[in-house]
Amino acid sequence: MSSSLYYSFIYGSGDLITALLSILQFYFFLKKRYFYSTIVLIFGLYYKFILIIPFGTILLVSLILKKERRLFFYFLISLFLLILTYIFFNLPQIKYPINIVINFITDTDNFTPPISFELFDLRTLILKLIIYSNFILFDSSQLNFNLINKNLILLFSFLYIFSISFIVFKILKTQKVNKIKLSREDSLIKIYILSGFSFLLLFFEVSIEKSLMYFLCILSPLFMNIYYNLRISFIKTLIFIVGLLFFGNIIPISVMYNLNLFDYYKIFFNYPNDLIGWKAFIFSHAPYIGIVLIFISFIKSYKSNI
Repeated sequence: MSSSLYYSFIYGSGDLITALLSILQFYFFLKKRYFYSTIVLIFGLYYKFILIIPFGTILLVSLILKKERRLFFYFLISLFLLILTYIFFNLPQIKYPINIVINFITDTDNFTPPISFELFDLRTLILKLIIYSNFILFDSSQLNFNLINKNLILLFSFLYIFSISFIVFKILKTQKVNKIKLSREDSLIKIYILSGFSFLLLFFEVSIEKSLMYFLCILSPLFMNIYYNLRISFIKTLIFIVGLLFFGNIIPISVMYNLNLFDYYKIFFNYPNDLIGWKAFIFSHAPYIGIVLIFISFIKSYKSNI
């Protein structure tokens, strides 16, 4: 069983359902079934607020493109109906998304811990380098890690938003210039997949279980039998398979526990305790290396310019 699937089953995180909702919302949008796409969007936000990230990208596309604006219009109507429901019936559940945002702003450290054995994003790597690096010469114990953590969250939030905006505007601009058959589907699939890679590579909190949602979203066009303009070769396939190995989705979790393949963290980090199996796998950011390799194989395999 793959690492992310293992986490999803063991801890009951429901990330398989989260991935399904993200894929379903995009699929309805792709097929111009805007009403159904909006229903999935609203339901998804109340099921797990993390879905605001993939949904936000689709809403941005809908807002920019006049022909796709029905989705954004339906979304505004849904918000209006939710506000009316809260005013007249005073249901506290309606405020769930707002409460999530408020709690994140007021209690950032509990929402996004500075370091965790489940996280492998760049933010935690930077913090690990500051705290445990073998190459840091100054005394890091005097640093305010809560402040550093918050600043890193702001930095990677900006980088993620910038990357999403760049991807959307760049691909939509390319679509206008190159008006070819299936250009709408092709452009939307590129946006959807690249926004998934942006999350995995640049977001400030990426765990094994959360990565499952976006990894399935990246692969979903293959399963949905949607036009997928790829040029496959042995080298690119090999890079993809090696990426899956490092990401933890090609070897059984039992094997990962018994092998110490990722002890290279000791070269970079002076961690006070021994890490074996799964903890060494995460602490060494092996999954991030896997995502980078998968991203390279994807970019290399796409025929058209991105």
